[in-house]
Amino acid sequence: GGEPTMHPVFPQILAVLQQEGARACLISNLLYGSDVVRDSLRQAIADRVIDGCLSNAAELDTEAKMQLYAYNYQDLQEAFARYNPNQFVAAGITLSRHKTAAEETAYIERLAQNIEIRRLRLSLDFQAENQVDKFFINNKEYGNKLQQIIYKCLDLRVPFSWDCKIYPCLFSAKVFQKDVVGFTPQLRSICAADSAPFDVFPDMSYAHCYPARTLSGQNILKFKRLSEARGEMAFLKNTLQTLHRAASPEECRECHYYQTGVCDSLCLGCQELKVSFLQYV
Repeated sequence: GGEPTMHPVFPQILAVLQQEGARACLISNLLYGSDVVRDSLRQAIADRVIDGCLSNAAELDTEAKMQLYAYNYQDLQEAFARYNPNQFVAAGITLSRHKTAAEETAYIERLAQNIEIRRLRLSLDFQAENQVDKFFINNKEYGNKLQQIIYKCLDLRVPFSWDCKIYPCLFSAKVFQKDVVGFTPQLRSICAADSAPFDVFPDMSYAHCYPARTLSGQNILKFKRLSEARGEMAFLKNTLQTLHRAASPEECRECHYYQTGVCDSLCLGCQELKVSFLQYV
């Protein structure tokens, strides 16, 4: 929970990981200015402690932020190229519900002008907290924006992927197959959160993903090993999916993609479910 490089003993944390032989993926906004942090990260990459990086590239609204981000991005890329060439820094952005296609594509173009993008991870603007959120269902206008973003990435030759599931009903059947499935590696239209890395927050609660934070376990410290936590996550996910299917919106129950198992309706974090039993787990 929070920006790891801002932790007062971040270099020491990396040192402990190195001593334990652990491997981690860095998730950061790359807006640190400390040479101590930079040196620690380069060493952690050399030691194979940092094994990949996902950077938040969505909030570079000033030239100063962009230049600082670009400097740190290039620094990490060079370290990966030298010590672990199979890994790289991915740049992640969230596509706002309130921005136009022109605004989103202009931002991607500006980002591509400042860094060499090895992978652009695109996220939908999920608004979670256990609310029924049907914004994306059959929203062809938003789907058209995503289509324009795909075209821009192809035009700029920027490799991209989707950070989470994509609703097929955002597009016409032809566009979904030709432009979305056709140009997107590893496209998901069904939630795969139980098999993904999980987030642990300062209160020691843990979540499948940020949108479904309120649908997650309460105390990660009760486990002796991570495999136990993953097992419980799979149980929670399957239980919630059972509730989820029973409460799916009518628009989804009548949809061809839902009926044929291509899509599993709303993101769990965008569905109001009765999950009070979780407090006893």
